[in-house]
Amino acid sequence: MKTHLVREIMTKDVVSVRTYTPFRLVASAMLGHDVGAVPVVDALGHPVGMVSRTDLLAKRAHLGHGPLGSVWERITARGRRTEAAAQGATAARLMSHRAVTVTPEDTVFRAAYLMRRHDVSHLPVVDKRGIVVGIVSRGDLIGEFMREDKPIREDVLTEVLAGRIEDPDEVEVTVESGVVTLEGRVRMASDALYLVEASRRIAGVVDVVDLLRWTTDDRRPQVSPLF
Repeated sequence: MKTHLVREIMTKDVVSVRTYTPFRLVASAMLGHDVGAVPVVDALGHPVGMVSRTDLLAKRAHLGHGPLGSVWERITARGRRTEAAAQGATAARLMSHRAVTVTPEDTVFRAAYLMRRHDVSHLPVVDKRGIVVGIVSRGDLIGEFMREDKPIREDVLTEVLAGRIEDPDEVEVTVESGVVTLEGRVRMASDALYLVEASRRIAGVVDVVDLLRWTTDDRRPQVSPLF
């Protein structure tokens, strides 16, 4: 089954800055190219950090927090980062000091996982040399869910059912607003489990409704402990 890769959704025309790039030029690069973040790279093009629009806003946020905000800036990691970024005049002072990266051959699932785990909105895409060749944003991943229902259904039929089910006509596949419904009878319980999980991996699928039945339950029995 085809798995969608980062190279299929990434932006290849990457706007990057160097550590010494002044604040105003960083802001100009973001606004001029309508991007939410830019990688900070070294002389060879390796990412050393990221600067987002939120980092640029630290200068204004720092001035508007009041007395309680001063405490927040001192006792929390995000607060201390806001205070540091507020004093920054170059990309080196504004950036996060750890760029979470992916490669063009990573799956979109891997990219989504890293964004959620590290709470970031953009991932630089690096090649085998570690050089930035693209960037992936949350919008790129969310855009996948805008696929039409018809091609989603076709992918389920050709990439999931074909080759797994002896008679694909035994399973009815409907798709509405990205929600796939599988209904019918298959021979093995393991087949039903596969169809559901594989359908979830199709680009654009929001959810899968499982209405499948099976003739033989070939799942391994769950043995309860004696004590």
